[in-house]
Amino acid sequence: MTHFRRWVRRNTSRDAIVSSLKTLAWVAPLTLLIWVYAEREQETPQPSVPILISVKSNDPNRVVKLVRDGDRVVMADLRGPRSSLDIVRAELAKNDKPIQIDVPSSFQPGLRDVDVTLQIPNNPLFVDNGVKVDAIHPQSIQVMIDTLDSVEVPVEVRPSDSAALASRPVFTPAVVKITAPHSVVENYQAKGELKVYADLAMLDVLQQPGTHDNVANIPLVTPVQDDNVTLSQSTVKGSIEVKAADARDTLNSLPVWVGGAPQVMRDYEVQLTQPVITNVQVIGPADKIQELMKPDSTLRAEARAWLLITSSDTRNLGTVQSKKLLYVLPKGVSVSPQDENRLFEFKLVNKSSAG
Repeated sequence: MTHFRRWVRRNTSRDAIVSSLKTLAWVAPLTLLIWVYAEREQETPQPSVPILISVKSNDPNRVVKLVRDGDRVVMADLRGPRSSLDIVRAELAKNDKPIQIDVPSSFQPGLRDVDVTLQIPNNPLFVDNGVKVDAIHPQSIQVMIDTLDSVEVPVEVRPSDSAALASRPVFTPAVVKITAPHSVVENYQAKGELKVYADLAMLDVLQQPGTHDNVANIPLVTPVQDDNVTLSQSTVKGSIEVKAADARDTLNSLPVWVGGAPQVMRDYEVQLTQPVITNVQVIGPADKIQELMKPDSTLRAEARAWLLITSSDTRNLGTVQSKKLLYVLPKGVSVSPQDENRLFEFKLVNKSSAG
C-alpha cells in the first residue's frame, strides 16, 4: 500500500499530468494517421470498372479496327489499396487515354478474336499502382485486320472546277501514291472513285482568265474516306489556263424543229402551240454569245431547238402534252438550267383522222 500511494502521488502530480497530456497531443493524431493509412492501404475490391480500349498493330504495313462499337469499353473487377484504386479510376475516366491492345503480327488478315485478359492486367497503369485485375468482361474482342496498299493515281481536276478551264492542266508530279487499307482500295476502285484531285477551288487563279504557269502549293484531296488514308504528298505544282468568264444574254426566240422515229412521223401529225420558244437565256464565251445575238449571223441561223417525238407520246392522242426540248447551239454555248427544264406544249393526232 505504501508503494501504491507513492506511485499515485508521483503520477498524479501537476507536472506528470501535464507531461502525459503533451504526450497524448502528438501520439493520438499519429495513431489516427497510422490507422487511416492502414485502412487506405488495405486491399479493397472494386467490381465492374469500365475501361476504354484501343487496338493497334505493331506491323507498319497493317491496320486493325474494332468490329463492334461495344468492344471499345470492357468491364473489369479491380482489387488494390483504396488510394491506388482512386488514382487508377481517375486515369480511366479520361477518354483521351484508352488502354492499348496490341494485335499480334502473327494473326492473318481478316476477322480475328483477340484475348484481352493478359494485356490489360499487365498494363503499367495497373502494375505501377499495385492494382490487380481479377476479371474482365468480355474476355476477347473482335478485330478486322487489313493490309495497307499503295497505289499510284493520276492527279485530276474536280469536275466542278473543269468548267472554268480552257485546257487540261499539267501537274507536277502528275502521279501520286495513295495508301489505304486493301479493302478500302478495292471498294473505291470498284466504284471508279479511287482518285486524287488538285483542289483548284482553293486558288484565286480560277477568277483570273489567262495562263498561269508553275502555280505552287495546289492542295491535294481524295474522296476516299478512311482514318488510315494517306497521300505521298499534300500539294503539287501546276500550269493552269483559265478561260474568260462566260457571258449571258437572252434570245428572243428559237425555232422549234420536230423529229422522231420514221414510223411515228409517218402515222402521226405534230401540232405545235407555237413554232418557236421565246426568251431563251444562253451562256457561253463572250465572242460566241455576241455573234449569236446577231439576227443574220451564221451561228444564229444554225441555232434551234428540237422536239423529239417517241412512241410513248402516241398514248395521249388529241390531248395537249408537254416535254423538254433538245437545244442545238454553238460549241461551248448552253442554255440556262431553267430553260433546260422548260416544257414545250404540243398535240399529236393520227394523220388518217386529221385527213
